[in-house]
Amino acid sequence: MGYTTALMQNGQRQQVGDSRKSLCKTLKPYRRRPGLYLLCLITLVIFLTLFTKEIFDDDIEYKSKVTTLRRLQPYNRLDPLPTVPFITIPKDPPLNRRPPILLLTYMRSGSSFTADVIQQSPDVFYLYEPLKAFTNQFYYTQSKLCSITDKGCRVPKTKTEDATYVVRNILNLFLCDFHHTDRHIVRGMALRNLSKTQNQFADCLRRKKNGTKIVELCTKKMEDMCVSKNVFIKTIRLSMEVVGLLLDLIPGLKVIHLIRDPRGIMYSRFRGRLVDESNFEASAKTMCNRILMDVMRSYHLKLKYPGRIRTQLYEYLAEHPLETMYDLHKFTNTTIRPFMKEYVYNHTLTGNINRGYFNTIRGNSTRTSLAWRMLMKWEYVQTVDRQCRDLYDHIGFIPFSDKSQLSNLSFKTRKKQSPLFEKF
Repeated sequence: MGYTTALMQNGQRQQVGDSRKSLCKTLKPYRRRPGLYLLCLITLVIFLTLFTKEIFDDDIEYKSKVTTLRRLQPYNRLDPLPTVPFITIPKDPPLNRRPPILLLTYMRSGSSFTADVIQQSPDVFYLYEPLKAFTNQFYYTQSKLCSITDKGCRVPKTKTEDATYVVRNILNLFLCDFHHTDRHIVRGMALRNLSKTQNQFADCLRRKKNGTKIVELCTKKMEDMCVSKNVFIKTIRLSMEVVGLLLDLIPGLKVIHLIRDPRGIMYSRFRGRLVDESNFEASAKTMCNRILMDVMRSYHLKLKYPGRIRTQLYEYLAEHPLETMYDLHKFTNTTIRPFMKEYVYNHTLTGNINRGYFNTIRGNSTRTSLAWRMLMKWEYVQTVDRQCRDLYDHIGFIPFSDKSQLSNLSFKTRKKQSPLFEKF
């Protein structure tokens, strides 16, 4: 490739030389007319300057592409897309069943806030982190269970650690078949307070007191409510590889892949004591490698399932909450009611102080998404920039070159456009 490029550049230089000789011959008759001669000389200089700059720019662009490809080379060697394991769907879905929605994201990526925006639609039946009933600190690939932080991957040891069992239970949830869903997941539905749907289940159990028959009655009530809605699951415990299985099994499934600036994620994890100084760098590396592999997998899946995966940047949602609300509901084909605009405004733009580490209310969502730039230690920022360079190159995030840029909010941390996002 380098030899071919050199030949092309030599050919271009020869063309310049030939053009210059031809022009010099043309200029000879005009030497007796100084004004016209001078004009022709100026034109020649401009022509040579522009042509040389074009060759130089092409050379720089070529070298830049080669460097990027070398950095991304290990991630381009993806395994083949997984085949669907033998799974029997528990029951035939009704003909009027609404398409289910899956929000795939990462710990401390603004997913609770994003899910809160989506669940305001009256069409949505929201299930918050159902897989937390199986595991707290791991996520599922097709064949392994991997640490969310820095503890690596291992083979499954129990049925709840097996991806096939997990997929079967997610199918049951999307089909509103809670009686055939693992009992630990159903119990967990009564313990969450970030889902309006699950609050109703908890209220049903509380009003009628707990007991086997009461659980059966409340579960049946939730199934009846579920079948006419878009079942919406948010999870940080799946890989894009497993999502590929779900897309194959559920023809109408819509997937929102939520990504946040890795520096904001790591600041939030450190603030919540999910990581510390001892494992900060290893956790940053693990996280960015995981996101990058999911991104690379999503390119394949978008080609295979066009129109069914949307990659959403959390920072864009924080900066443009109303616009993004309309975009997300348009993608999921869910209804927007007039009160939802006021709800999003009150939760993102009023300027009220945000209270609580897990609170989804953002008095100023843009300020909240950029808080790490004012509070994160410079050495930690450098660590994330260093460990996430490949992800930055592929997505469009910009590393800091000096400390003064960190707190200067006029310095942009992402490029104007990214091939991954519709809006960046």
